Amino acid sequence: MAPLQVHGPHAYCDKWLETAEAWDHSEPEPDFVDASQLLVVSASRAQIRLSRFLSMLRTEKSPVAAAFYADGAGNLAHSFPYLHDAFSSPPVAEQLLHKRTDLWIGGRSVSRMHYDNLDNLFGQAVGSKTFVLSPPDAGAPHVRGRLRKAARSYTHPGCFSREGGAVLRETVLNYMGVDRPPSMPTVSVTLRPGDMLYLPFGWWHEVHAHPDDARGGMCASISHFYHPFWCRIGGQQTTELGPSKCPTLPPCAPAPSLKIPVRSQ
Repeated sequence: MAPLQVHGPHAYCDKWLETAEAWDHSEPEPDFVDASQLLVVSASRAQIRLSRFLSMLRTEKSPVAAAFYADGAGNLAHSFPYLHDAFSSPPVAEQLLHKRTDLWIGGRSVSRMHYDNLDNLFGQAVGSKTFVLSPPDAGAPHVRGRLRKAARSYTHPGCFSREGGAVLRETVLNYMGVDRPPSMPTVSVTLRPGDMLYLPFGWWHEVHAHPDDARGGMCASISHFYHPFWCRIGGQQTTELGPSKCPTLPPCAPAPSLKIPVRSQ
């Protein structure tokens, strides 16, 4: 589970930017990294019993000053394998190339503006989520080299700190080097139980979770990830977002198509 703090300027946020000087880090940065700042993860993931996790979804009633979020990252396979058969790929995507299915279970949370490297059919199950969406080219001017990650430490009950945290070797290109600018063109859509959103590769999105008090303060969603129609060509040292290109398909693979069933009147 990903621990989230529930107080302060980054309450319920999964990530934010901090200056590199705020962290004890003397290792020289490679040329492809933005050396002035770090993408800070609220805290490294923690293992917690499911019953305990569910009891703490209502943060206003929990004695722990933290919220916990089962935040995708392949968790259906390694944390919830007993639910695997309950979440089959939707028929509308039967001709897409499926990669994995993730669960998102928590209460209130805010996911920083970013894009994914896969196509995503995102289904809402409990509570609601508001997506702030922006097209791929809108964020490109705000990507200034790769961001290196840093993760804070979490100790029970509810203590977050840079002490014991670490600057990670992982670098990412799918987060902007600034907070979302007011001038960035966006559109917002709120998903409620039973709604599904097709989120193509490269589309920027910021996600706000709204739990359902009648369902124990839970917000739950499902992501079905697919290999994208389009991809950006570049390696782990790419420093800027270029144009999207159609990937080369294996010789025997059919070209993917998304068929939408039409009901007769």
